[in-house]
Amino acid sequence: MSTEEFIKILGEKRAMHRKQFGVSQNKMQAETGIHIGRIESGKKGLTMKTYVRICEYLEKPVSKMLNEVEEYRKNIEQ
Repeated sequence: MSTEEFIKILGEKRAMHRKQFGVSQNKMQAETGIHIGRIESGKKGLTMKTYVRICEYLEKPVSKMLNEVEEYRKNIEQ
């Protein structure tokens, strides 16, 4: 899997979590300063610091989020 593909999957999972959390992109951006739309679309990578901030905002442990991304990646590769 290429880096670009991984970033896209990571963004897709972030969008799913944000929607489950019940918050819009605009609200999340206003409250965190993170332009989540660019991350969710896979147009922008992110630092670990930003990833941790997103996880904290969505009240989800970093390890759980990464495990879910890995499971999602495995499922789409099958």
